[in-house]
Amino acid sequence: MASEANRIEGFQSRAKRVGDHCKVMDKRKLAIFLVFKYIWDCLCMFLYCEQEDKQKKFQYLCSSCLSLKFKVDRRTGRVWMYQRSGNYWESDVQLYNDGQWIENFRMRKSTFMRLLELLCHDIKPDDITVREAISAEKRMAIAIYKLASSAEYRTVAHNFGVSKSSVYNCLKRFCMAINNKLAMFIKMPTENEAKEIAERIKNNQHFPQVYGCIDGSHIPITAPTDGKKDYTNRKGWDSMILQAVVDDNYMFCDINIVMPGSVHDATVFKNSGLFKFADRLPRAPITLNGVEVPLLILGDPAYPMLPWLIKPFIGFNLSPSKESFNCYHSSVRICVENSFGRLKARRRILGKKVDASVELAPYIISACCALHNICEQEHTTIECSELIQILHNHTHGHLRLTLPVLEP
Repeated sequence: MASEANRIEGFQSRAKRVGDHCKVMDKRKLAIFLVFKYIWDCLCMFLYCEQEDKQKKFQYLCSSCLSLKFKVDRRTGRVWMYQRSGNYWESDVQLYNDGQWIENFRMRKSTFMRLLELLCHDIKPDDITVREAISAEKRMAIAIYKLASSAEYRTVAHNFGVSKSSVYNCLKRFCMAINNKLAMFIKMPTENEAKEIAERIKNNQHFPQVYGCIDGSHIPITAPTDGKKDYTNRKGWDSMILQAVVDDNYMFCDINIVMPGSVHDATVFKNSGLFKFADRLPRAPITLNGVEVPLLILGDPAYPMLPWLIKPFIGFNLSPSKESFNCYHSSVRICVENSFGRLKARRRILGKKVDASVELAPYIISACCALHNICEQEHTTIECSELIQILHNHTHGHLRLTLPVLEP
């Protein structure tokens, strides 16, 4: 028994020395060394161990081999990969119904699977990896869960059984993939589509020739140390400006995410593609009271007056006709405020802070806009309490979601 105990102690001491060697050997030498070490231990076990102890020692040897996944950085001695549980995704989520999918991922499972089919090629793992790769389905789930919640990377990593860096990489890869196909999800209407939108708005709000509304929203971000003041908006916090054109169904038709938060809305507009390529916008003019009126976009007083962009009258003591015009104008333009509210209610990362580099932040914001359009097309519901809270924060206390239509 004493000799048996000595052999086991010697076996464990050799295993400890293997761990010490791991800290100073490069990956290739380490792999060769461990292969020969494994073969040598097998031979010693079957030659010198008694029959009844072989099974126990073989199990111990297998567990030692499995521990190779705990690779050690030879420079710092830190563990490279820990064992983690992914039960949330592998077990819990697979039992979710549509309501639970919407609550946690802000979309139905059927929508998730269709989007996965479209983006699978761009987000699938590389063919050659040094360890078991994260599947494309799980990668997209991690990214969408992160976008749908205000959770930290640590929390998302714990839920899905991955590292914090893996969460960031999955988020980055998904956002880049969906931005490569952004034209499929966000696009200006054609002339015929613009006419249909204008007809719906005319029937509902009694304002003719309008097919979209424009406004900007500040998205909180982590500003860089260099040039931080450029990102500090008039409210005193760091942001980037999301300029968007929205139709009456809360769909984003055009977005611009370039300028930092300190820039005025008019400057953002004049540097956007919408202004630079205005000649490509749908026109389809009609004659009203002897005046030719093209298809229009409505904006607030911050925007310039253009032949295709109309803003309300400003000033005090306006005439009754001008006040009436402003009220009709506001009743149509409220759709863009509601759209921002619905966007932030679905993608809570936009309401807390986009905790990514300033270079990646525009891709994250545009990916959220694309997901918003997908959900609006699918008529995915939003929790009313969440929407009211977001609209309250966005409109500074103006909770009215719709305005009464005035009789002409």
